[in-house]
Formats: sequence, structure tokens, C-alpha cells
Amino acid sequence: MAGGRHGPGRPRSAGSAGRSTGTSATLGLNPFAAGNAEFLQKERLRSTLGGRLPTGRPASASGAVRSRRREHEVLQMLDRLEEKDTMELGVRQLQEVLASLQTPDELTWFLRVAFDERKPLASHKGRREQLLLLPRVVAHFGAAAADSGALEGRVLPCLARALRGPETEEVVTRAAVEILGHCAPLCGEEGAGLGFVGVCSALLRELLDPLVLGSGTDLAMKQRCVQVLGGLTPTIRSRENGRAR
Repeated sequence: MAGGRHGPGRPRSAGSAGRSTGTSATLGLNPFAAGNAEFLQKERLRSTLGGRLPTGRPASASGAVRSRRREHEVLQMLDRLEEKDTMELGVRQLQEVLASLQTPDELTWFLRVAFDERKPLASHKGRREQLLLLPRVVAHFGAAAADSGALEGRVLPCLARALRGPETEEVVTRAAVEILGHCAPLCGEEGAGLGFVGVCSALLRELLDPLVLGSGTDLAMKQRCVQVLGGLTPTIRSRENGRAR
């Protein structure tokens, strides 16, 4: 029927016309696009109103948005480690993010996002570069890494878990040696930084636990653990010799 449900010759109301030219009509039937557009509109409105929406939503509520955006950026950096052409860029960007972190909470956040065992990197070279970030984490945070529990709770277990995969002995040994290298000398001084004895003991536990009968680890991982232990021996002995002198 001519004129549709508004009747013959009946003009459409201003309200319905406004709705037909709104976000949903502009973007079609894609609900994701509509949601994104509405989100961006709210963000722009909040910015122009000094951080508040007309509903009175405080500016601090946008902190969750910034956190999600920051996490997404780190995940994109990890994706760059997967490709040869973008690997160097990804490493540099992750190092820059790490250098900007200051608090134990930020350390926990970074380790959770950048070393999520539920989302392992696919490429061997990507995983290698990822693991070599761990010594940088320890170097950046120093004693705070141990005091916060991040060292024993996340950093060292991450190294041990990496040995589940093939051809990981060399990079795990390198990362472990670098971590021990960031520890304070065995000079008996208190408050000198990250303690070598404590870190070394925790590291050895992580590597020895898989060797226990009934631990559930396969023979290949046990062999890798033994190889890493052998690779760490010269570093440990040199520290002990330096202490004896």
C-alpha cells in the first residue's frame, strides 16, 4: 500500500526520521560495528564533557577501557614476535612497555598478559624472544620481583614450563644464567639487591621437581632439565669460588 504503515500522504515523524538516520541505520545490521560506533561516541562525549557522561559516570571508569586497550597492545606486540619481519619491532616495543612499569601490581599484570601459558606463541623463535624477556623483568624490578612473589610464582615457573617443548634447553639456560647474573654478589651484604642464594635455590627447585619420580613429566622434559642444570653449574661454581676468595 502506498504510504506504508503511516497511511497515505502521512509524513514520517521527526523522531522516526532521526532514528532511521542514526548509528544503526548508518552501519547496517552489523551489531559489532554499531557497538563500536556507540562506544566511540560515548568516549568522545566523555572527553568533551570533562570526563563525565550525562549519566554522571566518573572519569575513573575509563580506567578499565585504558587497561583493556593496553592489554590489547601487548598482545599485538606478542603477535609480532611470530613473524620474522616484525619480530625486532615486537621485542623493542615489549621492552619499552617493561621499562615503563614501576609497581608490583604492574609487574603482575605484565607477567599475566605477556606470559599467559594458555596462549603460547606458535613459533620457536617467538617463544625464544619471549623467554629472553624474563631476565629483563628481573633486572628492571630487582629485589621487588622477589619481594612481590613474582619471581618464584611466575618468572621461574615460566622457565621450567618452557622445557616441555623441544629445543628449549639453550634458551632456558641462557635466561637462567642472566637472571642469576642480576643477583647481588655473594658478599654477605644485606639489602644489596636480589639475593643470589635465594634465587638460585628457587631456580634449582623448579628444575629438580620434574625429576622426582611420579611428577608426571615425560622423559624428554626430564632430560632437558638435567641439561639446564649442567649448564648452570659453571655459573654457580664461579659464584661459590668468588665467595671463597
